Amino acid sequence: MAYIKITFPNTSEEQNELIAAVLGTCDFDFFDETEEGFNAYALKSQFDESQMTEVLNSIDVLQSIPYQKEEIAKTNWNEEWEKNFPPLVINENWSVRADFHPPLKTQNEIVITPKMSFGTGHHATTSMMMQMMDAENFINKSVFDFGSGTGILAIMAELKGAASIQANDIEDWAYENAIENAANNRCKQIQFHHGGIDIIPIQAFDIILANINKNVITSSIDDMMALAHPNTIFYISGILCEDETDIANLFSKHQYTIHHKLSKDNWMAIKFIKP
Repeated sequence: MAYIKITFPNTSEEQNELIAAVLGTCDFDFFDETEEGFNAYALKSQFDESQMTEVLNSIDVLQSIPYQKEEIAKTNWNEEWEKNFPPLVINENWSVRADFHPPLKTQNEIVITPKMSFGTGHHATTSMMMQMMDAENFINKSVFDFGSGTGILAIMAELKGAASIQANDIEDWAYENAIENAANNRCKQIQFHHGGIDIIPIQAFDIILANINKNVITSSIDDMMALAHPNTIFYISGILCEDETDIANLFSKHQYTIHHKLSKDNWMAIKFIKP
């Protein structure tokens, strides 16, 4: 099984975060940083160079960014993961580790099988979502996790007492990985769906989680609102700090206001409520 390795030399930390965010939407499975530069990896059978350049060019600071491409043999991602992604402590209540790491001394921990670097808590958007969720009451709540990735946020919702969770992802590897991760964390209340938001059974959720990106949030706002009731709480991330006003205006059209927000590494997480 061959992989395509894309190397971006001499990039900034901000560019690395953005590269990983946008390429994570188009079949890149792993990212790391070496002396060569910032590297992204995709299965050769799934690699689409035109799609890659299109998503890169959609971000101002990534337009026409130089890169090098090479084919490499099958890689031991577990070994790469262990070298590049240590266990992560979110706070005294929550930590995230891989199954080969020893348990951590926090009140709760989530075990994620190492398939990719996103959805592990290491990315700013995921860690901020977890911080905000830690302060929320999920007991007996219904939850929708829009674009669930590894399933980490849905898993956290169940561990915090949610009664039922629906979650979806359009990527088959993410859907399969999320099911595996939920089983590893002994979750029983999560139903994962392979497909877009339209695959979710119509109901009114108490809490909606969406750690995706601005474009998906914008294009799906009406679909999300169709799954909300007057007291539904939204947790939104995957957006850049510069997009805060656009997202706030988007939600204000549906009478939602910002209740709380966090920022880190030019990324934002926002809690929206109706006053």
